[in-house]
Amino acid sequence: MHGFSHPVEIAAGVVSIGMFVGTLLAVPIFVMKIPDDYFVRPRPPSSLPMKVLRIVLGVALIVVGLAMLVLPGQGVLTILVGLAFLEAPMKDRAIARILQNRAVHHAVDGLRRKAGKGPLQIPETRAGEQRGEVC
Repeated sequence: MHGFSHPVEIAAGVVSIGMFVGTLLAVPIFVMKIPDDYFVRPRPPSSLPMKVLRIVLGVALIVVGLAMLVLPGQGVLTILVGLAFLEAPMKDRAIARILQNRAVHHAVDGLRRKAGKGPLQIPETRAGEQRGEVC
């Protein structure tokens, strides 16, 4: 006998499928629509409610992305989008490290080419952090 009830298992399955379909649609649209300099340009100041909304949405997307590393879905791209919403000092370094991964960089640029957009500008990292994985 297992520890989960049947309704909980069904709810977990529905949530997993919803995350998969939602990110399958939303993440590519986000990546195709953002400007080339989205990750490197300074952000304008925002109101407290907007900051809270961005933090909640960013953390939720990161958590969902982490779950999708073992569940079906686009985990790494969802984490990337979640980081883009955050207003945290580590954000630029984390985004740069994700985008410097050859497979992620290729996937992002491929999506942007299909939309007629140029490649994304990648935030700079401190000396010694770059591993030469950019294609």
